[in-house]
Amino acid sequence: MRRVLIVGAGQCGLQLALSLLAEGYDVTVMSARTPEEIRDGWPTSTQGMFGLALQSERDYGLNIWEDRVPHIEALHVALSAPPGEKALDIIAPVDQHAESTDQRVKMSGWLELVEQRGGTVIIYQGVTTSDLDGLAALGRYDLTIVAAGRGELGGLFDRNASRSPYTTPQRGLAVAYVHGLAPDPLLPRTNVGFNAIPGFGELFVIPALTLSGPCDILFWEAVPAGPLDLWQERLDPPDHLKRTLELIRQYVPWVYERCANVELTDARATLSGRFVPTVRHPVGELPSGGAGAGRRGRGDRQRPDHRPGQQQRGEMRAGLSARHSQPR
Repeated sequence: MRRVLIVGAGQCGLQLALSLLAEGYDVTVMSARTPEEIRDGWPTSTQGMFGLALQSERDYGLNIWEDRVPHIEALHVALSAPPGEKALDIIAPVDQHAESTDQRVKMSGWLELVEQRGGTVIIYQGVTTSDLDGLAALGRYDLTIVAAGRGELGGLFDRNASRSPYTTPQRGLAVAYVHGLAPDPLLPRTNVGFNAIPGFGELFVIPALTLSGPCDILFWEAVPAGPLDLWQERLDPPDHLKRTLELIRQYVPWVYERCANVELTDARATLSGRFVPTVRHPVGELPSGGAGAGRRGRGDRQRPDHRPGQQQRGEMRAGLSARHSQPR
């Protein structure tokens, strides 16, 4: 039986691990956190999975929340121009429903599922390039895969300057998972709201599933140094929600009308930050000289937004060590 080591326990790494287990491979996953630590932690993303991506999960029995997660049936685009005044509405159904499951729910569940289906999980904090080189040299695995975009391992794959036109962040990002948002009065079908404020940024409203059940995500994307960019410092969750709602009241009041009963889903229901959109070269080199071939997961350091055609964006990449033969 071919043995595969996967370093990283996000969407890319865990979906690959569970798919390989189903095909009869001996799979080991290295994760920086236990399932309990993932559940008890902060959100790590927003997310949106559309038809083709969801089907790839169903094919391997990974859609274990499908009867609980809201089924997104349409997109509702609104233009705030001038800011605070709605200029138009566009409503568009999707051919197949989409879903958004909090990564704290999904990754903790999938990590447990790896062991339930016969895989091995190793909890190891901060795998370095040197660690990876040593693991490859041991010869225990026929294939070593890097499915992590953060930390030192992300630097194994050099930035592709020709495909990375930006050198600074293009948005300041601020996310709040909430209960109590009233339904969209213009579109009773479950929908993702995309509210654009030209020159200022965007507000996404995303129906989702979190630890405490169905919820909504209020997700600001702020043009750096613009009026919405009040997220340079991390706020505590109550202040984060208060600022989120203040901006909604000022710039998208038709959404604010739905927020009278909004509250955070849990004590760690917020996320903020920014990063430079980056595409990386698909081949890296280990310290010993071994080659590493990169495979793009859902995206290379792009905004985690949900525009049509984007199955999911985030900071996930995968690389495979070419020192050993590949599984057949």
